[in-house]
Amino acid sequence: MDFTSATPFICAAWWALALAILFGSSILAAIEPRLRRGPSKTATPPLSVIVPVKESTPELEPALASLLSQNYPDFEVLISATDESSPAIAQARGVAAHFQRVPVRFIARDPHAADNPKINNLALPIAEAGHDLIVVKDATIRLNDGRLAEMAGRFTNDTGLVVSAPVGMEPESFAAEIECAAMNGYVARFLLAASAAGMGFGIGATMLFSRRDFERAGGIARIAQAVGEDHAISKMLADIGRETVIAGTVEQVTGRRNFSEVWNRQLRWAVCRRCEEPAIFYAELGFSPFIASLAGAAGAAVVGATPATVFGGTIAAWIAAHCLLSAVKGWPLSWRSPFAALCFIFGFPLIWLQARFVRRIFWGNVSFAVERPAKDAGAI
Repeated sequence: MDFTSATPFICAAWWALALAILFGSSILAAIEPRLRRGPSKTATPPLSVIVPVKESTPELEPALASLLSQNYPDFEVLISATDESSPAIAQARGVAAHFQRVPVRFIARDPHAADNPKINNLALPIAEAGHDLIVVKDATIRLNDGRLAEMAGRFTNDTGLVVSAPVGMEPESFAAEIECAAMNGYVARFLLAASAAGMGFGIGATMLFSRRDFERAGGIARIAQAVGEDHAISKMLADIGRETVIAGTVEQVTGRRNFSEVWNRQLRWAVCRRCEEPAIFYAELGFSPFIASLAGAAGAAVVGATPATVFGGTIAAWIAAHCLLSAVKGWPLSWRSPFAALCFIFGFPLIWLQARFVRRIFWGNVSFAVERPAKDAGAI
């Protein structure tokens, strides 16, 4: 059999593998709480929770309130920005004034410690934190009560990083629905499937780590030129024998986003994967729904169907899997969800292509250059 005659069989096998990954990861994500591995302690050591802020948003207030109302015995909160006049700092002060029980400190100085603006925003609060165990929480991440205790309970002597899978919630625009499709039907699905399989990956929605271990692994200087602080911290801690553990989910309030905001966020995450996890970045295009559907159409004769039937059926299977997983997990699901998933399916290859060649990305309204792969940046 020559290559031409073998092509339909190769494409059909490719298509079948992509569907197996889709259904397998969806099932694992759905039952992940029952398969979650690792001990859960009842100890509640003191924590320093860092919230880097960049801009004032409606989602900041409920997210910060969810942190300050946590039923955890001993924790402090450090809210940081690199600009003293940041409106996000003023907004956070207003929220903190209603929660006198928790000590809150505000840090608004630019240390010029890193190229990445988010890592730069973490340098001072990590150095000034009052406790060894540090939690970094994205500004718009909302915590269910008991989340800090759950994360602390998953931290052991072998653990380097405890993270949570972000789940998009409360979309108030169609662009936000697309964001939820990307976060829930793609990112959260794979992260929870990895957790069910006993694996962990760095994801920056919430991260808990020991400052002592962080400094021993190289500290801020080690990740100063990294594109994604979450992947970089996970890998640097792995170098000193510490593993990453995924501990459930946290809520990312998507609110009323526009298409540009969603595109830039997904582009930034894709660039992070390109720089920090290149194998995953290149594999994800090949097994994405659009490319898998094309492969299925090319191998349709092998399964005895028309190319149009296989292509359309594969797209429909991806949308159905997303909606079923959302229903099982209690994630946002409405009549707009299938259309949002469809937009992400066809938009993903375009995001991937731009991520492959882009050299500048945004964190909020601040852009920074992506000069080189992370393996050459900060010795990561």
